[in-house]
Amino acid sequence: MANVFISHAGADSGWAKQVHGWLKEDGHEVFLDRDRNDGVLPGEEWERLLYSQLREADAVVCVVTASYLKSVWCAAEIGAARALGTELLPVRFSPSDEIHSLLQPIHQVDASQDPSEARKRLGLRLSEIDGGGGWGWPDDKSPYPGLRSFELGEHRVFFGRGREITDLAERLRSPERATATILTVVGPSGCGKSSLIRAGLLPRISGQKDWLPIPPILPGTDPLGALVRALAAMTRERDIDFDVTKLRSGLEQGGLKAVATDLLVAAGADSQCKLLLVIDQFEELLTQAAPAQRAEFVAVIGRSDHPRSLRPNLVRPSPSRS
Repeated sequence: MANVFISHAGADSGWAKQVHGWLKEDGHEVFLDRDRNDGVLPGEEWERLLYSQLREADAVVCVVTASYLKSVWCAAEIGAARALGTELLPVRFSPSDEIHSLLQPIHQVDASQDPSEARKRLGLRLSEIDGGGGWGWPDDKSPYPGLRSFELGEHRVFFGRGREITDLAERLRSPERATATILTVVGPSGCGKSSLIRAGLLPRISGQKDWLPIPPILPGTDPLGALVRALAAMTRERDIDFDVTKLRSGLEQGGLKAVATDLLVAAGADSQCKLLLVIDQFEELLTQAAPAQRAEFVAVIGRSDHPRSLRPNLVRPSPSRS
């Protein structure tokens, strides 16, 4: 889910409540100052709470009307969101073509003509944000993970790997990805390989139509089981109508490529979309999995293509810790 702040003028509370209902039905966490459950409670310091909620938001939905254009406080909320790097999603409820000066570079969704289409487009963008990890960064949470790797939901505090992230994303987008290719990230232990993928690459590509990413797996002692659980989790999170009880048998009989094709069709994915499998700590396949489990897993992921056709494409991250 995404964490959403609704910015609106006092005169437009009706529109704001409608948007609040849309987002809550879609499963997002939503802050609306006037809502009795999610808003400002009697006795609370409302100004401090508003700024706190803005800092935690993944996106700010702006209910744009004539009143919104005149509101000094709404302009302040837009300015705070831009300063924090929070995504702004303007939804226009007024038939006027006038645009807020602070929102001019940003495409607006028009709900004045077709509210249902506006809701659909807003939901699509928020689902992409959700796919990128969701959740802003609360004030009381440390941005330092210690010795563990950064996770998908921590991408907002993951810095210093821009060059490597861009390199990986470009390699995935290259025409060569249409062939059977393994993109391998190698480097010394502790250099940040897992963080680079989980908090860097996956959030970068999560909103792109070319990829449907599976949650990263750790091979452990049962690599095929880990793959089945990750595929099942992805179908549940994205609400894909797919019989997860037959995943393992489908993988064993037809291999990953066959199951991926069925999943992409069920998800209504673009014809160029591919399933993205991330195997973290790949060495566990050799150090923890028994020979039989290892052979079973390799057969599943390589059944559709001869192993010799899988060409490794290496990326070496710099050894500095992010």
